[in-house]
Amino acid sequence: MNLKLLLTGRPGTGKTTAIKRVLAAFPDQFAGIYTEEIREHGVRVGFRMCDLDGNVGILAHLDYARTMPRVAAYGVDVGVVDQIGTAAVRRALESNRALVIDELAPMEFYSPAFVAIIHEAFASPLDLLAGIVYRRDRVADAIKARDGVEVLTLTVPTRAQLTDLLLHRFAARFTLLNNTLS
Repeated sequence: MNLKLLLTGRPGTGKTTAIKRVLAAFPDQFAGIYTEEIREHGVRVGFRMCDLDGNVGILAHLDYARTMPRVAAYGVDVGVVDQIGTAAVRRALESNRALVIDELAPMEFYSPAFVAIIHEAFASPLDLLAGIVYRRDRVADAIKARDGVEVLTLTVPTRAQLTDLLLHRFAARFTLLNNTLS
């Protein structure tokens, strides 16, 4: 059975850090995306979306708030979601590598194409690791409720333990896949 693991938790609990540790442990096994904060003078002003092929775009920024769809104080560039995020997930589906998506949240959900490709990814036979918004959200709740999806809630006290669990589960999965292909 394929792994479909969703990592959730309140902001600041370390979801992205845990996902990056898994990526570092298995650098050639995954395709997909992650996000990074943009900080100026110690203050968060936006977010970058990065794919594992090296493409980067500004997903959201305070400066976009007047001209683009908003999530909290940030304006969201839906074009970046499609150009970086949707394209990276599509390439992952074609590559048959495990898929990583950090993160599935309202900023990304502004793109209908991204939401559609996410549902396609969850229906695919690919192994999948994704960070997903903790609070209630119509799109996120539907993803969390899919058959075969396991939701793991990260907290500061459980951060190290859950990261080790993710590393163990993917190590076992990749070993099984490599043995099957040999």
